[in-house]
Amino acid sequence: MTVVLIDHHRARFFEPAAEGRLAEAGHLEPLDPHGFRRHLEHRKEADYKGERVPEADEFYERIAQRLRDAPSILFLGDATGKSSAMRYVLAYLKERHKKISDRVVAAQAVDLSAISLGEIEQISRRYTR
Repeated sequence: MTVVLIDHHRARFFEPAAEGRLAEAGHLEPLDPHGFRRHLEHRKEADYKGERVPEADEFYERIAQRLRDAPSILFLGDATGKSSAMRYVLAYLKERHKKISDRVVAAQAVDLSAISLGEIEQISRRYTR
């Protein structure tokens, strides 16, 4: 199972390693990792007055390409509602990459700022088939 820790700044990938452990297998960052394009926009000519600028799909497309051969996928993210990168990537996959979306076994909210590799492994064991 591939485990993906995701927020708007980065997606970190964990893959199975020796003896049932997980090992970090790389990460992806959006082309705008600090979110300068996601600030609130109030200009008259903008169609999204008072709302966040729409997400840049390039980040989510690169995540989809990274996951195209994963047999099963677990997403872990820490935001909720419209600010959730995890929620956004799940919807993106469902809409544009159904075959990948069908391999998502679960998505769980966690505190990404404090999660350890041991906790990631413990959570992933709950969803291992």
